[in-house]
Amino acid sequence: MEKSKILLMVPVTSLMRGVPRFPDLGLGYLATAIKNSGHDVYIRSWNMNSSVRNFKRYIKENEFDVIGIKVFTKDVEATNKTIKIIRSVLPETIIVVGGPHPSTSEPEEILMDMSDCDFAFKGEAELGLPLLIRCVNSIGKYNHEDLKKIPGLVWKNEDLVYSNLPVLLPDIDNFGFPEWEIMKPKDYRMPKIPGGFKEDYSAPIIVTRGCSSSCTYCAAYKINGKRIRTRDPKAVIEEIGLLYNNYGVRNLFIMDTRFMHNVETVTGMCEGIIENEMNISWDCVAYEDLASISQKILKLMKKSGCKLINVGIESGSDRMREQIKKQGTINEIFQKVQMIKDVGIGVRAFFMIGFPGERKKDIEDTVDYAFSLPADDLQFEIVCPHPGTELLEYLKGKNNLDKIDWEKFDIYRSPYPLSEVNSLDLYRMLKKIRRRLLFNVLKRKMSKIRKVA
Repeated sequence: MEKSKILLMVPVTSLMRGVPRFPDLGLGYLATAIKNSGHDVYIRSWNMNSSVRNFKRYIKENEFDVIGIKVFTKDVEATNKTIKIIRSVLPETIIVVGGPHPSTSEPEEILMDMSDCDFAFKGEAELGLPLLIRCVNSIGKYNHEDLKKIPGLVWKNEDLVYSNLPVLLPDIDNFGFPEWEIMKPKDYRMPKIPGGFKEDYSAPIIVTRGCSSSCTYCAAYKINGKRIRTRDPKAVIEEIGLLYNNYGVRNLFIMDTRFMHNVETVTGMCEGIIENEMNISWDCVAYEDLASISQKILKLMKKSGCKLINVGIESGSDRMREQIKKQGTINEIFQKVQMIKDVGIGVRAFFMIGFPGERKKDIEDTVDYAFSLPADDLQFEIVCPHPGTELLEYLKGKNNLDKIDWEKFDIYRSPYPLSEVNSLDLYRMLKKIRRRLLFNVLKRKMSKIRKVA
């Protein structure tokens, strides 16, 4: 088998806004799958030099055979500009797009949104991308029948668009860990966990894939499926140990939204951290699994180093929560947040405004509810109708739209608001909420200064 040179990347960051500071786990897992297939793989992630000139020089020097780009919906414009840069330097290089936007969009729309790419992948690509690389290597040109065998692949043949069904990994520990050696935690300026270590390095990990929820604003299940697949706690501890001992990681971010789904796995991870005497701080997400949150598991989490739980509440109105298909009532959530705080773990709560049918009164109720919570941090955003969601279909139907131009779409100025509040008023309300949040932060800081004095 001929060895190929593969680059996995995010769009050139100088073309983007709101760049994160995390190693990208999706690219890391893909890199492992490609490396296991016998190819040379490189990653240019969120920490890369954002200069277009630097990027041109980098790809010219390396002459990559295949370049894969991870695409979020907000980065469609940046992705197209990145593809043009690649074409100007390496016109024969095969360009593949994947990630959240291609996974949740219709096949025809993917190739309309990013018309100059060669292929796209829907869903998990650890199985499909190595097959595509081998297929292209062995035949030189694309053989239509061979392409039909590659799970999740989307491509165009003459005027027809083809899309193969994705195949989910039955065992998410099968490929091993992300390729940490080529995305070392020390190379990223990641945020620190509140109350955690101020020194040493930070890293993200996942414990599950998939989400069985049906929230109207989310299409995560189109990427990783409805079935929640959980890693073996021993494998999780092994990866944490690798990060701890080999890469100096002392702050751990558990990224998956269904981390709390399997209490046995959480218990096994916590006990493993304690037994191996790993002195770390970590945070996690608990968006849906309220029933799993008990004093017993919370105390074990705290003992093993958990400093913060991120809670996706989204709305403080039971009427709206029912409409957007969120679990739990606002009273139940309040009790769980209080339970977390009573154990001594911090809480960061996330909210969105602008849902279909939402009135100003509903938004005011959400704001009042949010500020009544014993949470350490509140985050607010305007809800966006992402591809693959019920909200996007609602928006299209409401405004008689066939397609959204994602290169130009701006949720803050959209002429197609989801709620009964127009986009300008929503944005004004959001800015007012954020000013109130900033005032509260400053108030707390002043209070601490007075106590010290």
